[in-house]
Amino acid sequence: MGNALQNAVVLADSKGDDAQAAKILRGALTRAAPDDPALTEAQDFLSELDERL
Repeated sequence: MGNALQNAVVLADSKGDDAQAAKILRGALTRAAPDDPALTEAQDFLSELDERL
């Protein structure tokens, strides 16, 4: 989850591709373990991306 979150941040913030960043996070969230330490941060960032879209 941590790698997917980092990739999504780069795509959204550096490259301006919010849609692709959201797609990456949605896929990673479906596969993430419930106790993943990056889960909450990823969900929060996905919510922010959804607001941008």
